[in-house]
Amino acid sequence: MAVLGLLAVPVARAQATEKDGEGLRLGTVRVYLSDGTTGVKVLLEVPHRLLSRTADGKLRFSVGIRVQDSTGLAILERGWPEVVRAVPGAETAASMELFEFAVTEGRYNLLVAVRDSLSGRVFEASHEVAGYRGPPLISDLMLTPSLRVADPSDTVPRQGEWRYGNLALIASPYVRVASRSPQLYYLLEAYAAQANSASLSFEVLTDSGVPLTRTKPKALQVDSGGSILSGGLNLAGVPEGRYSLRVHATVGGRDTTAEAPFAIRKTEAAPAVPGGSLSDEEYFASLTDKQLDSLAAPLVYLAKPGELSIYDKSLSANAKARFLAGFWEKRNPTPGGPGNPARDDFYAQIRHVNKFYREPGRGATPGWRTDRGRIYLKYGKPDDLWERPQEGVSPPLEIWRYTTGRFKYFIFADQGRIGLYSLLHTDQVGEAGGRPDWREIIGYYGLQDVERYLGVDLGLRGDAPR
Repeated sequence: MAVLGLLAVPVARAQATEKDGEGLRLGTVRVYLSDGTTGVKVLLEVPHRLLSRTADGKLRFSVGIRVQDSTGLAILERGWPEVVRAVPGAETAASMELFEFAVTEGRYNLLVAVRDSLSGRVFEASHEVAGYRGPPLISDLMLTPSLRVADPSDTVPRQGEWRYGNLALIASPYVRVASRSPQLYYLLEAYAAQANSASLSFEVLTDSGVPLTRTKPKALQVDSGGSILSGGLNLAGVPEGRYSLRVHATVGGRDTTAEAPFAIRKTEAAPAVPGGSLSDEEYFASLTDKQLDSLAAPLVYLAKPGELSIYDKSLSANAKARFLAGFWEKRNPTPGGPGNPARDDFYAQIRHVNKFYREPGRGATPGWRTDRGRIYLKYGKPDDLWERPQEGVSPPLEIWRYTTGRFKYFIFADQGRIGLYSLLHTDQVGEAGGRPDWREIIGYYGLQDVERYLGVDLGLRGDAPR
């Protein structure tokens, strides 16, 4: 889909605001990345009442995202189609779309357009984003109605969740909690060049900005480089309505604040549908040959020996769809229920690695076929990521470290200096990839840096080269 075309189509539009409840809900959360750029997490809520239901009870729409710099130049464009099942009688049902990108210092405009495939109507929303000039004290504040510690074996988020280290949360640009159980959770990052003390207190503000209540400061510790800070607030006694939560943070004796909106409602809002509640048969039934083949190819990571032997590109589309439906029905953790969480989680991860780890060039390799994509799909998002730019003969390096559960690490290098990262070395015995001469490729000083970061002995021996 051409994002530029979607964002420029001259048809009926509905401009969204964050609180009017009439259109799209768009929010962003910024974090500071280790390479000095600003990571922007985009949270887009698409209310189902904006969309037209097709005869088969589905909602079909396309999402287009464009990021422009201060001169109006588009620095990023993305687009993708979605198909979800309409939730009968649920006026508050919505689909949640999640996306991430990074920017340097400066001001940017995020433009989002959602086109209803049946009516052709286009709904738009925009959000201004500022890239950090340097390390802030804290990231933006993210609120969530659900926060849990992920099990070490839970390498991919559940449907609708976003992973933060060993935490998993339900993402939303505008959190609504039920008045009968008004529990609100928060998450933010705090940054410090060295380990330092910190404190957090929280203030509830009314929709007009009047302070309502404030918690006592909570003493915390921020690790060298930064820490994820999270917790929960019981809002019992706060009446129904729209509010903002303001965090007052002190890190190393310096003060700052961050704020995010939320609402307390009489009843629970219908859960967001993040991309699909279709049965396996419905999911694959309307896809083309090419689309079915693209969904079948990554199954090599999941299939049992010989299980894919009967799938062939010469099969008819109906036969391919039946095979894929059967493949996923056997893996459905909730048989008989709407959708298939295992299928949706897997393809959400495929979309993620295809966005972020696709190799450049004319013969571009999709992200799931690359070393980084394969490791992401197998082990999940790394707990820590360290990047080292090219220095002398040492190529650019990227190291993924997993500290949740069993410690493990993966060292990738861009030997061609064109963005093609391959696996050089890992401590995981039997893992595909790797180079026997990886120490020579990294070089003495590069190996020194890697050893310091990982805190392990990588076999560095002898004096520095002269």
